[in-house]
Amino acid sequence: MGFWINNFAEFERKQKRKNRLILNFSYISNSSERKNVKVFVEQNVKVPTKFINQYLSKEILSSFAGNNNFEDLTIQKKSRGKFDVLSIEVPNDRAFLNKLPNYFQIGNYDKLLRFGGAYPDRKIILNSKLEKLFGENSEIELKDLSGISFGDFLNEKELNSLPYIVLDIEKPLWKKDFEKRELKWRENILKAEKKYSKLPGAEQEAQKKKHEQRQRIIKNLEDKLTIEVEGVGKVKLYEENFNSEVSYVGTIWGKGKKKKKEMYIIDPKDEIICKRYNGFKILKFKNEKELISGFLDSLHKRNPIISYGHNQVYDITQLRFASEDNKIIYDPAVKEIKPRRDFVRSFLQRLREDMIYLDTLWLSKIFYPYLSQKRFDTSHKLAGVAQFLDIDFTKSQTHEELRITELKRLVGETKEIRKKAIDDMLFYSCGDLDVTQEIVNRINFLPLLVKMKEILPFSTLSEIAFSTNSMNKLHEFNHFKKNGNLPYYGYASKERQDKLQIFKKRFVSIKKELLGWAKFKKADKGEYENIQEFYLPLEDWTKDAAFKINPELEKAYNETKNNKNENFAFLQYLKSYMKEIFADYYFVRRDEKIYQFTKNFLKLDNNALNENFNKIKNSFGEENLNKVIGSFRYLKNHFRSIYASLEGKDRAIIRPVQTSIQGNLFESGFPKIMEKDSDIFLLKENSESIRKNLSPANARNLNSFLENFETFEGYLNSSANGLFTNKEGDETNSKDLIYSYIYFNRFSSGSKKFFGVYGVSIDELNDKISKGYESLFEEITRKNLKFLDNIGDYIFVQGKGELNSAVKIRDLEKFVVE
Repeated sequence: MGFWINNFAEFERKQKRKNRLILNFSYISNSSERKNVKVFVEQNVKVPTKFINQYLSKEILSSFAGNNNFEDLTIQKKSRGKFDVLSIEVPNDRAFLNKLPNYFQIGNYDKLLRFGGAYPDRKIILNSKLEKLFGENSEIELKDLSGISFGDFLNEKELNSLPYIVLDIEKPLWKKDFEKRELKWRENILKAEKKYSKLPGAEQEAQKKKHEQRQRIIKNLEDKLTIEVEGVGKVKLYEENFNSEVSYVGTIWGKGKKKKKEMYIIDPKDEIICKRYNGFKILKFKNEKELISGFLDSLHKRNPIISYGHNQVYDITQLRFASEDNKIIYDPAVKEIKPRRDFVRSFLQRLREDMIYLDTLWLSKIFYPYLSQKRFDTSHKLAGVAQFLDIDFTKSQTHEELRITELKRLVGETKEIRKKAIDDMLFYSCGDLDVTQEIVNRINFLPLLVKMKEILPFSTLSEIAFSTNSMNKLHEFNHFKKNGNLPYYGYASKERQDKLQIFKKRFVSIKKELLGWAKFKKADKGEYENIQEFYLPLEDWTKDAAFKINPELEKAYNETKNNKNENFAFLQYLKSYMKEIFADYYFVRRDEKIYQFTKNFLKLDNNALNENFNKIKNSFGEENLNKVIGSFRYLKNHFRSIYASLEGKDRAIIRPVQTSIQGNLFESGFPKIMEKDSDIFLLKENSESIRKNLSPANARNLNSFLENFETFEGYLNSSANGLFTNKEGDETNSKDLIYSYIYFNRFSSGSKKFFGVYGVSIDELNDKISKGYESLFEEITRKNLKFLDNIGDYIFVQGKGELNSAVKIRDLEKFVVE
């Protein structure tokens, strides 16, 4: 007996017809029986609105009642205080969805489907009719999902029973960046020469000089692309047999305790004699197309559910690209569904789940993030992780050496040279796979992934294992459960991301400042011995706030606390969860500090300030005052959007040291009360030099910023309707009072929103953070340990003794304070 699991769910993305829901179901049994069934379902999407006032809500419902397009559809209303959220269930048809009023949050249908309860990676039970249908077909179409009962998530034992593949590819004839450019240039010139060759004689004669120039360029490029290799001779990298191709695909196929090892190799001259090498069966192919086809046939036959690898997004995307070059559909898990990256940010790239992708590179970053501390000669590369886990492994060749060895294998001058190169290439290509599997076994990450899946039911196991940032969706899910819509949509989503990016850049320095606030002082420069490294667990000190919002986090925390490695990895997930809370806390606290600065500047006590605020409201009008507040908010948002995209050099221009503010701005009429917002004035002053390095989209943001700056100044100038007197008898311009009121409004409304979203006050969280740093300082002092320095979230202390306030990472023979 076996069981079915759902390991893929995604809507089609057709432009001109209704999009169906695509699901894939895999049958797992104790025997070798495997089956995949792809299912198309006519599934509606549920589309919510953003928060709308009740008048608008009634207006929309009324308009739907008289509209033939909408009158037969299900519409739900959820009231949240003075606001409503409407949800409408409609076909996933672009033309139909575009007819919805722009208050609806169109798009994000896969996310909304999951948030609505269609959780991925679950076992399913079929009724007898569907059981027969699934048994007889590999692809079916259903009207709905009746007859399919979705059950529990896979437990650790069931995950361990799934068929898997450990994958690693090699492209040894890789090209350096300058070689890629030269090859592309040569290719383009050859195309021009091909066109030239087809011209009539008279036209060829007219273009003879250009032709001769192209010939000279081609010769020059080919000279540059010809390298001398010992034991090979001259190698013309532009020739077809030296293309950068997937030449080796190494695999370990397994299920339970059974496993088979295979190495797929391009062997154009049939010179690899051995049938097996280090336990790997050698499968030879004439070219890349045959290799890809052979490997893909094995994938379809064996149907692995889990894919293990070290940075396997590279391996899988390269296999896909090679397949496309050879006119092959690379669909390893779901028929005619190609693997694709669903998250890309520089080196950080995640595969959308069709198989369950469990990557030891990213998992080691979760379990052992401190390996990125290069000063201790550690890293998250395969060899680095292996050495950390006491696995005897080093790379037998560098990347550059590998290319030379492959050239010797293919075109070595003698049989002996080629034979040795074959052995060296096989040793290298087979070596990574056993090590990757051993890393999987030693990290033992499945118990934690099972716990995290209970916390993040709407996320795939691939997402959870890829990054602790998967916790960000938990905040979205909390909002969705409470309100029925997404918290950030359209411009609000970009505004949120800009805010988080800015906080991320400042968080490191903020934590360093907090160490200084807690009286920690960096030791004198020099080398120190008898060192301990500790992790500073801010998220652990503030965990009660998280547990109040999501009690399931407390359950996982308690279940992992007796396993040091697992608990530390869980703290990394908790840390990511808390980042959103810390970001909101930071910006509210910043608004509070600026408000306090304006109070001190104005020299008004609370009663006098409130009295003057009332005068401002009465004289200027609350509606006009709200316009100023709104204009300033957009001004700050535009600034953040631009600032988040800038490189460090340009950021320095608009965030100067305090002393330069005085000379640059105060002399030219800069309002002194706005000292804490000098960056927005500096952006205005330096807008044209900043513009040169902006993308077209951010250049438009800069235009909006400048326009809104004028609007804000206009509102502010129109409010200059008198002077007010402070307690010392000084006259104060109403502009200054309005600026103070803006920050009073930002701080007070921000504090209320923070408490409403997280159920904890700003003061309460501030108290937990302060006590955490104070307790750490007190404990280090009491135990006669010497604080030396910190690197990010890690502190280094001299002396013996455990700390309850921090997490012990490792002992170090020495540490250099720089």
